Amino acid sequence: MNRRAIFALGFLVMAAALAYLMRESIERNVIQPLIYFWWVIGIFYDSFPQAVTWIILVAVITMLAVGSFSVEDAHSDGRRVPRKPAQGQVEMLAGWLHRAPDGLYFKWLIAQRLGKLSREMNAFDARQPASSAREAATSPGWDAPEEVAAYLESGLNGSFADYPRPRWPFQRPRPTPLDLDPETAIDFIESKMGKP
Repeated sequence: MNRRAIFALGFLVMAAALAYLMRESIERNVIQPLIYFWWVIGIFYDSFPQAVTWIILVAVITMLAVGSFSVEDAHSDGRRVPRKPAQGQVEMLAGWLHRAPDGLYFKWLIAQRLGKLSREMNAFDARQPASSAREAATSPGWDAPEEVAAYLESGLNGSFADYPRPRWPFQRPRPTPLDLDPETAIDFIESKMGKP
């Protein structure tokens, strides 16, 4: 046994011996006053009419409910916290472009949005429902460069989880189709706009 365990065991033995020797004093000075206090509280509770008890209970619940619906925080200094306005799709895409260097997730979000856009454009050109045109970049008439087709395909049918980060911080990440500059894919999609 180490010294801490011996000390803890000795402390428990002393506490048990003191509790046994002081049992009458603890009963007289702690337990009996607590029992008396709860007995007095019970008498006060029983002396109230039940209707008054229910009215107080309903009033407290109503105040809590009204307080939970209040707009301002009770702890604030009276100033309202300005709410962040909802972002539109263009603003969201701009945020993703700004955060793309942070990791593959934002690169994948951009590729997914561009892949959906190219799929919808191809479906519109081919007069087909968008769900039937799965590979918009490789369908006839689009003739996308190989890297753009891989980029759009990984956005549509892939996931950022398909390309895990390196295990060690000094390892270089493997190249992925998502590493393509989104501007290249955007230029290709723009070149196909309005063309049959």
